[in-house]
Amino acid sequence: MTKHLISVDDLGFDVDVLGSELPVLVEATSRWCGPCRAQHVILERIAAQLAGRVRVVLLDIEQAPVTTVRLGIRGTPTIMLFAGGREIARQTGLTPETIVRRMIEPALAA
Repeated sequence: MTKHLISVDDLGFDVDVLGSELPVLVEATSRWCGPCRAQHVILERIAAQLAGRVRVVLLDIEQAPVTTVRLGIRGTPTIMLFAGGREIARQTGLTPETIVRRMIEPALAA
């Protein structure tokens, strides 16, 4: 785990993500996923730059099987943006920083 990325599991998802007052960017990830490691670098940079405005969390699909099924996650990495307890954007696969930032912009403007 890195300095700005927080891990959540099935027990913490509802509180840390759905209950957050800040927009939350979630990466569905796994230890064996190579592209996920590259995605972590991008998300760490975004989390550092937007600290206090957006939370960035990692959801390990092996540690959170119930949440993984509930969210319909079918591949890793999957990036999801939650605001006000609702999912408002999703992107599957290694996602460039420019696309991730575009996902976040509407939540920051609200």
